[in-house]
Amino acid sequence: MRIQPIILLGGIGRRLWPLSRPHKPKQFLPLIDKKSLFQVTLLRIADRRLFLPPLIIANQTHETLVKTQAREAGIKSMTLLLEPTACNTAAPIVLAALLGKPANSVQLILPSDHYIGDHKAFIEAVQLGATCAHQKKIITFGISPDRPATQYGYMQLGQESDIKGAFDMAAFCEKPNRAGAKKWLARGRCQWNSGMFMFAPDTLLAQMQTHCPILLAACKQAIEATTWDTDIGEIGTEKSAKKNNDIRLLRFAPAHFAPIPSLPFDIAVMEKTDCGIVIPTNMEWCDIGSWSQLYHMYKMRKAKARQPVRKRLATRLRPLSFFRAMIIDFMRKTLY
Repeated sequence: MRIQPIILLGGIGRRLWPLSRPHKPKQFLPLIDKKSLFQVTLLRIADRRLFLPPLIIANQTHETLVKTQAREAGIKSMTLLLEPTACNTAAPIVLAALLGKPANSVQLILPSDHYIGDHKAFIEAVQLGATCAHQKKIITFGISPDRPATQYGYMQLGQESDIKGAFDMAAFCEKPNRAGAKKWLARGRCQWNSGMFMFAPDTLLAQMQTHCPILLAACKQAIEATTWDTDIGEIGTEKSAKKNNDIRLLRFAPAHFAPIPSLPFDIAVMEKTDCGIVIPTNMEWCDIGSWSQLYHMYKMRKAKARQPVRKRLATRLRPLSFFRAMIIDFMRKTLY
């Protein structure tokens, strides 16, 4: 059994402005060494002994960027679903579950803008998640909170499941306000939601039928009204990956995509499901969603290992000076 990675590339360039713009959102910028966040995500799931070729969901305006950066990262086979408009995270995840269903597979949802410093811990957590997913569970990976942050979802750990290291999810709250976040921390036994999920496709679709049937029906209709650029059969399988050394592409028409509700997966499913499992992790995770979080990521990297002189000097600056230096540097690289 191998894992089918689903990479969400739907960002539209609102965060990390002015570096991140609609024509080139932050996931395509070289914020980690010389690679973009998207390329680092691709390399994270490059081991073909464990992972099937990726299924990538992106906006149609970024088609060329996706193909170019994937090729630069050495990705030869992938499936690409192109959205005409952004519609949050629930719809892309449901589309992936409907389309990528190789027998006995589990799917791993990966946002494209995360930093993970400990690859070994990531792989161990994913392998544990795959075991849980075969028990008809929806798995999320928890991060130990260190402050009452409002940009993350919060999860309450229940009893440890039959699988060591995995816990029943007693409660889930998507991005509470500051007062709510403080209450969650005061409860104890809570985790931040990392935004990474695992499940068997049939499990996810059954949960969508129960909790969000309108969105599920709209996604099915969009798929039925759309045709592949090439006839590849069932995607994500070894057979389809070997059929040609190329990209399998499904481009949705705006008219077929418009009826799909725009909902976060966390609200559509995770706040309602009774089959959630939390796997607490220590993978040195950071969601690079703001300048302060980018600064935090560089501090994490500095603490782990000695960085090149340029980065060591940058991380010693006051945060405001650091942000100014980063903006000037990346604007020079991006615009000129």
